[in-house]
Amino acid sequence: MTTTTPRARPFGTTAGAVGTADPVLSGPPLLQVRWEPVPVTGPPPGWSVLTPTAAPSALTEELRAAHPGIPLSASGAPAGPAAPAVLAVPADEAPEQALALVRAALAAPDRPGARLALLTRGAVSARDTDPATDPEQEALRRLVLAAAAERPGRFTLIDLDADPASLTAVAAALGSTRSQLAIRTGTVLAPESAPAALLPLPAGHVRLALPGPPPWRLTLIGKGTLENLALDLCDEVAEPLVGSQVRLAVQAAGVNFRDVLDTLGLYPGDPGPLGAEGTGTVLDTGPDATVLKPGDHVTGLLTGAFGPVAVTDEHLLVPVPPGWPAARAAAVPAAFATASYGLFDLGRLTAGERVLVHCATGGVGSAAVQLARHAGAEVFATASPPKQPELRRLGLDDDHIASSRTTDFEREFRDATSGQGVDVVLNALAHEATDASLRLLGPGGRFVEMGKTDPRDPADIARDHPGVAYLAFDLREAAGPQRLAGILRDLQRLFATRVLHPPTVHVFDVQDAAAAFHHMSRARHTGKLVLRIPPPDGGQGSVLLAGPLARTAPLARHIAAGQGARHLWLVGPPDGDGRALARLRSQLEGLPVELHPVDADPADPEALRRAVEAVPAEAPLTAVVHTAADAHPAPAADKPAKPDEPDGSDGSDAAAELLHRLTGELPLDTFLLIATARSDSRGHDPGDPTRGHPGLESLVRHRHSLGLAATLVVLPPEGARPTVLTSLYDTARHTDAPVLTVAGAAPDGRPTARSDPHDGG
Repeated sequence: MTTTTPRARPFGTTAGAVGTADPVLSGPPLLQVRWEPVPVTGPPPGWSVLTPTAAPSALTEELRAAHPGIPLSASGAPAGPAAPAVLAVPADEAPEQALALVRAALAAPDRPGARLALLTRGAVSARDTDPATDPEQEALRRLVLAAAAERPGRFTLIDLDADPASLTAVAAALGSTRSQLAIRTGTVLAPESAPAALLPLPAGHVRLALPGPPPWRLTLIGKGTLENLALDLCDEVAEPLVGSQVRLAVQAAGVNFRDVLDTLGLYPGDPGPLGAEGTGTVLDTGPDATVLKPGDHVTGLLTGAFGPVAVTDEHLLVPVPPGWPAARAAAVPAAFATASYGLFDLGRLTAGERVLVHCATGGVGSAAVQLARHAGAEVFATASPPKQPELRRLGLDDDHIASSRTTDFEREFRDATSGQGVDVVLNALAHEATDASLRLLGPGGRFVEMGKTDPRDPADIARDHPGVAYLAFDLREAAGPQRLAGILRDLQRLFATRVLHPPTVHVFDVQDAAAAFHHMSRARHTGKLVLRIPPPDGGQGSVLLAGPLARTAPLARHIAAGQGARHLWLVGPPDGDGRALARLRSQLEGLPVELHPVDADPADPEALRRAVEAVPAEAPLTAVVHTAADAHPAPAADKPAKPDEPDGSDGSDAAAELLHRLTGELPLDTFLLIATARSDSRGHDPGDPTRGHPGLESLVRHRHSLGLAATLVVLPPEGARPTVLTSLYDTARHTDAPVLTVAGAAPDGRPTARSDPHDGG
């Protein structure tokens, strides 16, 4: 094994050899894997609870309390359950004994109807609001899924949350034949595939041209149409700083509805420059700045954020949580600060009160749902029907969800509250929907208006709805810098303790701002839209690509052509006669890129460690791609004696986990794992969309629960052309969906055509 690091010199391309693909899905149709409710029929007769230790665990006792008539038996490693028993084994406090039990069950002869259901708690991130997963339980989970693949119908893995209703639902879940389930607030979930909710570039889209060296930013040359968006120079951001101002190198900036309204000429008054929030690195500080210093990685409220350089007050910025990608951090400040100020400062929402959140799948709406539930309020929410599954993923049940397309929510929520209505409305609708919302409020009710298209006169509201306060606001004007600083600090603490979770993020390059504004104007998205901003120096970051050169070379060309990286680290097997590497260097000729090939097995942990450690501090990693996740795992019976011992049988899992550990504190924009579905489908759960990659799925969902970038893409068993990988890389940079499968990899036979289920509202 040799490692060569060429001297710094540009490698380039012959004319026409490198092209820039569409940033969003120019490749194959994709399916998105999510945990969805599944029907259950109840347990088979004769089920019991088995404790693998002499002393029952806490989870065992809780399970027995929820099912008082169910027998309990203790055994360290039985020969297997007798038909037709289903043994529910709490594995939270005895993973080694549970492992021995699984081994014994594998060795025992099959008995019709006999199954082991192992229970974990917090081992999988099945909901966006789930806390960080427990790595030790994840190891046991992978083992059980491997066993389930070998012995179909013999094992079920059920993960619980802390809600008592989930313990009660265990009995019903035992009737399912799925190999993996999760129970959240009493609802039984399983992984399912559906067309990925990706936002494509509109037909006829034209990218905005960069005006030259920074400073520049997104601005308007007129109003009334998205065609008036332009990138233009803004020398004022280079002027000397005063007071506690700081200057940032912006990496990403959140798009807000006020930006779109301003562009279309619908915003009342002058909202100032486009772009009110963003994430970046402090370049320099004003004479009175005492909190921040150059080099600090921060996020917060900005002015003119849609450009590589912006200026703001240091008190409107807070540190980015460790490891968070810039795009995810940029999606938080305005939405969560607006929701917090509207709910608590104006709405005075308290525990036990009822609140109605309109358009609750957007940035502010989803933030408001989280904040209100954390405060102990009962949350009712509206969204268009295609988006309502997002509300269920936030933990709301059907009695608390209604459509934003009609005013039926008034009747539905009045019935759900036995005629009492709600105490607070956080409004983003207009006209008849506003009237219906006002009628849901009784004396003492607070109507918090965020919309700008249908403002009302507070005096009229007081006359027509006695005792109801009408509270319209603009965040910066209403809260002021001091209160905003306090809100941002409070939010930072809640994110640090994982009480709050960032929203779903869709990322567009700033040159594609018109496409992002197009989708927001039509309410095509859930969560938050973010613009990625190129660095002021043209980019000096590094990208690590692991896998055979046949796969990594197209990615290297694509990234060098248009993604801003200046250092490419290629970890892969030796290139035989060296022709492929020489061809790649020739194709990169003329581009300001340094190529660092590392001849090694891409699953070799030491080679990956050396490659990551060799990345210079002045060019930190911004993306990691592992394209060689194809190895087949060893049988479950050959796994280590302890679930947390290293398992070298599947090098791709070990390599991916090592890359996670080595880069977990870095704010990567992309952490992409590309795997091939198992060609041997024997024993795979027909609802298992990852087709034999439970370890990789666990890893990316664990990273998501920590707020880190991560995407697993599963290719069909026959693989895919290397050029397809470039579109998959672009997709991973555009969306934070944790698990995607390429059409053809879905095992359940459902249609795999690409579609966009978000049709507005």
